[in-house]
Amino acid sequence: MLLFSHSQIANHIPTSTAAVQPLSKNLIFGACLRSSLVLAISTLLLTGCDSRKWDFARGAQLLEQGHPEGLELMKAAVDKNSPELELVIPLAKELSERNDPSSITLLDQLLKQDCDKATFLKILEVKCQSQCKLLMFHEALETYKTILDEKTERNDSENNSLAYLRALANDELNLAHENISSAINLRIAASDWCCGQRLDLCQKTVVASALLARYFLYESARRPGIESLDSAHLRLRKSRVALSEEIIRVDSELKLKSRAEGSSDEFVERERYTLSSNLAVLLLVRAFVNQDLGMQQECNQDRERSRELSKEFDSLMSNLPSDWDCMLMLDHFSAYLDTMGFVQTRLSWPDNDPVASLAFKPIASLSPNSADTNYKAAIRNLNIAIEARRTFRRGLKGELTNTMKWPYTDNRKIEKETLRSEAVFLYHRMLAHEKAKNMEAAESDRQAIVELGFEPNDHLN
Repeated sequence: MLLFSHSQIANHIPTSTAAVQPLSKNLIFGACLRSSLVLAISTLLLTGCDSRKWDFARGAQLLEQGHPEGLELMKAAVDKNSPELELVIPLAKELSERNDPSSITLLDQLLKQDCDKATFLKILEVKCQSQCKLLMFHEALETYKTILDEKTERNDSENNSLAYLRALANDELNLAHENISSAINLRIAASDWCCGQRLDLCQKTVVASALLARYFLYESARRPGIESLDSAHLRLRKSRVALSEEIIRVDSELKLKSRAEGSSDEFVERERYTLSSNLAVLLLVRAFVNQDLGMQQECNQDRERSRELSKEFDSLMSNLPSDWDCMLMLDHFSAYLDTMGFVQTRLSWPDNDPVASLAFKPIASLSPNSADTNYKAAIRNLNIAIEARRTFRRGLKGELTNTMKWPYTDNRKIEKETLRSEAVFLYHRMLAHEKAKNMEAAESDRQAIVELGFEPNDHLN
């Protein structure tokens, strides 16, 4: 569950545990209440308006300044008989933030009026968001399906949202798995750096996290006020562990393919080539991390094996993604991995062994009713999503924030929103641990949510 367009960061702003999308191009959940209020104030105060609209804008301004009586002014200004879009939308969002079901009533009144297609979809989007805040997940799913019925095709963000809503409603879970698999495949195809298009989403996310962790280490040395060197080193060591886990995973599958019958078969040969290329990328990035951690012998070993595995080694060295590209990737990738992990948690696990070993398959090819979709499969995706979201949040604090063109001027609020999305990810992992009866791990996630400033419940209030 994002705040930007594809060239920005904006789709993972949750309105509850129901609403985590990438901070980039979030159709349903990405609109911030603050943006709605600012828009209401600027539009109504600067362009001239009648006294009712003036009162609404004044109420919005009071609410923005922290005065709850502003909400009553906004409500009183709305004409119940003939509600207006420019007033109802920000009011409905504010009411939904307070879990007030009257937000749905207001929006339904708007839907009864004649309006163009764009306006109709906008109202439905806000209604879906409000239904999620009110934990009306089945209703939200039906609303979102109506939105998608108006579209000729779905992009990756829309597939992600549909999968997530189906998981929240605990309904049509096989279709949810198909939706998130489609979203992941589309996202992988859209991020074609280096030879990374061959990597699965977990591997790409681990690589992007490690490259950013290296950058943060350099930044902490120059600007120790942002993050201590010890903290930066710890982040880099965690990245090394994640890389090593993926290296073991890919290396094991490569060995299986090499020993398989008919290993000279053209299809098997192509698979082996892909695995070798993936392993080369992972080893190269770990070599850089080893170098930063002062592990020169391990660095040399990884670099040499990477060179042996890939004919494109020199190209890999010069075409790894930039810091900004890594930030964008982590924003989307963490959202989609979280959705996949959540869907896998909702699916039925094999009765005989809920913690069976995860087969080494790309995420998008996991079969929804096989032993692959089990506790370890869900936890793998959720673990990587959580660490990626933490790395992304760290990026908001440093030099990257100052050099990127963020869509909002108040970065503190963006950071708060990313804190909330991290809490949502942790909540999903907590549910997976509880389902597997791993209560110690579930309690650890529960405490982590509290430390972020949220209650570990459906509203995260």
